[in-house]
Amino acid sequence: MRRTLFILLLGVLPLIAQESASPDSLRSILQNNPGDSIAVEVLLQLSGHYAGSDERSARSYIDSALFLAREADYLHGEVRVFETLASLHKRNDLYDSAVFYYNLCLQLEDQNGNIENQVRLLRDLGIVHYFQGDHLKALDIFRKRLQICEEKDDLSCISSSSNNIAVLLTELGNYEEAIRYNLRSLKIDEETGNQRGVLASHNSLGTVHYYLENYDKSMEHYQKMLDICLALGDQQLNVSYALNNIAGIHYKRKELEKAVEYYERSLEIEKEYGNKVGIAIKYDNLGAVYQDMGDLVRAEDYYVKALALNEETKNFEGVSSNKYKLAELYARENNYPKAITWYLQALPGATESGRLELQKNIQEGLAKTYKAIGNYRMAYESYEAFMQLKDSLLNEESSRQIASLEARYENEKKEREIKLLNQERELNEIRLAEQEAMVQQRSMQRNLLVGGILSVLIVSLLLLRNYQLRLKAREKINQKNKEFEAMRSSFFAGISHEFRTPLTLISAPVNELQQKYGADRDTNWTLQLIKRNANRLLRLINQLLDLSKLEAGKLRLQVSKDDVVHWIRLVAASFESLAVNRDIGFSTQIPEKPFSMFFDREKLEQIVVNLLSNAFKFTPVHGNVALRVIHEGDQLIIEVKNDGDPIPEEERAKIFDRFYQVNDKGRRAEGSGIGLALVKEFCELHHGQVYVTIKGAWTVFMVSLPADDTVYANDDQVELKEKQEENDHQASEEMLPVLPDVPESKSTVLVVEDNADLRSYIEHQLAPEYMILTANDGKAGFDKAIEEIPDLVITDVMMPEMNGIDMLEMLRKDIKTRHIPVVMLTARAEKENRLEGIEKGADHYLSKPFDAEELKVRVKSLLTQRERVRDHFYHEFLTTPKIENITSADDQFLKNAVDILDINLDDSDFMVDRFAHDLGMSRAQLHRKMKAIAGCSTTEFVRNYRLKKAHEYLKGKKGSVSEIAYTVGFNNLSYFTRSFRELFKINPSEVVPDTG
Repeated sequence: MRRTLFILLLGVLPLIAQESASPDSLRSILQNNPGDSIAVEVLLQLSGHYAGSDERSARSYIDSALFLAREADYLHGEVRVFETLASLHKRNDLYDSAVFYYNLCLQLEDQNGNIENQVRLLRDLGIVHYFQGDHLKALDIFRKRLQICEEKDDLSCISSSSNNIAVLLTELGNYEEAIRYNLRSLKIDEETGNQRGVLASHNSLGTVHYYLENYDKSMEHYQKMLDICLALGDQQLNVSYALNNIAGIHYKRKELEKAVEYYERSLEIEKEYGNKVGIAIKYDNLGAVYQDMGDLVRAEDYYVKALALNEETKNFEGVSSNKYKLAELYARENNYPKAITWYLQALPGATESGRLELQKNIQEGLAKTYKAIGNYRMAYESYEAFMQLKDSLLNEESSRQIASLEARYENEKKEREIKLLNQERELNEIRLAEQEAMVQQRSMQRNLLVGGILSVLIVSLLLLRNYQLRLKAREKINQKNKEFEAMRSSFFAGISHEFRTPLTLISAPVNELQQKYGADRDTNWTLQLIKRNANRLLRLINQLLDLSKLEAGKLRLQVSKDDVVHWIRLVAASFESLAVNRDIGFSTQIPEKPFSMFFDREKLEQIVVNLLSNAFKFTPVHGNVALRVIHEGDQLIIEVKNDGDPIPEEERAKIFDRFYQVNDKGRRAEGSGIGLALVKEFCELHHGQVYVTIKGAWTVFMVSLPADDTVYANDDQVELKEKQEENDHQASEEMLPVLPDVPESKSTVLVVEDNADLRSYIEHQLAPEYMILTANDGKAGFDKAIEEIPDLVITDVMMPEMNGIDMLEMLRKDIKTRHIPVVMLTARAEKENRLEGIEKGADHYLSKPFDAEELKVRVKSLLTQRERVRDHFYHEFLTTPKIENITSADDQFLKNAVDILDINLDDSDFMVDRFAHDLGMSRAQLHRKMKAIAGCSTTEFVRNYRLKKAHEYLKGKKGSVSEIAYTVGFNNLSYFTRSFRELFKINPSEVVPDTG
């Protein structure tokens, strides 16, 4: 839909048009020997007739036009041919080829100085880059077009270019800048009386304000768009588009009846024009509205109609979306078998179209539905797939941010672009040479009918020449590809080296600080944390450098003879605590007897570490990982295996490819995808091999290395290093800081974070002022919050088992914990992520990396704010006769508590235990809840409520002092009088009754 919208906004027409003249009449013109320029145009019109129906004939006419234009030295004709080829490739979604031909046209028109054609070609080139998904490149093209239009002082061109730029800025989320360009376009078109341009500007502005949730402004622009369409009289489809958007605004505002009215008006227009795609969209929108209205029968009917039309028009993305919505509808009706059926039907289409967000939603729906029917195994598999897709979306987002790194190398980039342009020019010449050869070949084939032996000889020579040209072309293309690969490797190596400099400037000062302040346990722990994570980054960077060296053929082993089993045993030992933390069984079978052989210690360590890390990553809780080392003849065998979901057969051949990640159900798509690739490369450098097999429930990785010293005769041999590198897989227990004892009277903060280092860091920062509780995932965090009722929760968003958003939602639903302030930590600080957390009830967001002082200030501020609310409540509770006058986020809990007290008001035996039982809490939970909300104990709350009711009865003259005392649950009159005087500073007998 976005692609269609973009075309509508730009007002673009296809370049290959169906002319009114028939193919026969056009061929008749050619037979009359028209001039070269006319013949070229006629041939291009003929190609247009066959475009989309007979591509071979269309290409044949284009080739003939190119040959004729070159024979006649008709440069404009060549440009028209290349422009037609570009349009043909664009129509067939061959965007790279379209970009090539559009750039070629621009080069030729630049030589001719034809500015008018350059402006048109830049527009079409920008559209192709948009279809490729390269919005930044498209934006750059349209800015260049605008600059030319401004130099020409062409107002119409300036307006259309500004509108195009506004559309792209809207796509990129730069709404403020988009509005500025839209207003410029609108002003020009209003001054020049270009109503169609004004229409496009109002459309764009309506869209921007819709995204900004400025619905009044958006409605205003869409209404103006409607008025212009009605005035022009030939804009019915734009009328339908405006009506649809107005309906969307009503839907967002929950004005569902209005939304139905406008969607149906839009639907009538689409039906009048027979626009099946538009009809399907309106059916789908109406289904969503009726679903929200609770009319599930109508919703189902519209979804089914939309599904049928999308299947008819082969709109497979729409088909998957409709099936998913039907599944959601049936799940809402608790018709779980039907829901599962539709979810499973929707999944293949979503997978084929690459729509990760829809796949994620389907897997989430399946997990919830399977759980509802008690099929916990399938629910677990769907939930794992859901988490994997969430991680994939996160990785996809991270990949897009790599563009910011390239900006730091702008000068290098410009130089590379110059080289690439030169290479493209050479490739263009090669392709043109091939085309010339093909045209000559076809011409000679026709002459074979009349040329006899001489023609055969000429054709043979031309074929030989053509073959030689093709060979040279392939050689040049292969050479260029190698240069491209070398440039890419150089780029990664450059980035990696740039990272090493700041890492050095982190590690070196940390070492100095450790030497200077290492005696202080807390300081040493903090420095060790910095150093450990800097080392992790350094390992990742070294892997990138190793890949670059491998591609350049410069990575060589540095082998030395040593006890290999001892070295492997040291590496394996570093994973024992990880196994304990993950609750995974880890067994090793390593020979006790030393065995010496030549090997590169660093590379062998990376082989074993990557295999074990991979095994632990894909092993479920309570699963098993095993390491076995065997010396058989002249081979050393290293076997790493784990149980859990096996790798699918079709994936096994690809897992050692660079940057490839297994994307199977039950597996998380995480990591860089280079670990196993390096394992394979390092094994081959050791003259060995690695392969993977499935044995029952086990996934087995087998490494075979030669133990023969002679195989390393040509490798550099160095002395074995004495000092082992420090293992930074985890923090040493003895390095953890000593946290100060905190009085129980202080506020309690629960920290929920799956990263042990970060969890420990936060705990260390807050421990001096608060009582700290910790949990390593969302489920454990929720259980601890229910049990302990902390004063504040700090939680990460992305966590295993249960993420922070789901935990927050559960906290807000439970009456025991809904009052607790929650601070969320996230690496994703986009507006939509923050809005999701805030909608679920988060009190504050902090983006990673965060400042420790800011965290402390936020925690203190939220707790202080909570204390003010509590004090205000307590004051109101004592002075306001009716509890209903007090409003807060915990009104329902307070109402329940007061209702129970009112029922048992005259029961002097009604104590705290019964009160807690009736509220569905333990005595301790109720005590902490009352402290958090009212600032008093449960006993004080009950007693003060009884006294407040007594005060109310005395003012209403509803009995004597003794009668009212017994009515509110006091069986000791003197205790009642003393308590009343302490609370209200007067005796019960001194209360002045109301006279009204």
